[in-house]
Amino acid sequence: MQRPGNSTPPKAVEITIRDLLACHYAGEDPRRTIARLNKQIVECQRTGADLPPGYLRLSRTLTADYFAEGPAR
Repeated sequence: MQRPGNSTPPKAVEITIRDLLACHYAGEDPRRTIARLNKQIVECQRTGADLPPGYLRLSRTLTADYFAEGPAR
């Protein structure tokens, strides 16, 4: 929540690889996990922040796992 008179927007919450994997293994819909990860990647690129090295690898892995499961979801 922003205090009155504070004009700076709140910072985006950084999602760690550990958080994403925990959600994935807890049974979160893989599409949601992938979307959250991709949103974080785009935010890093937009702001010029360093992209954590595992983000792109995890994105590819989660996407491959999702498609390997087939149309069962």
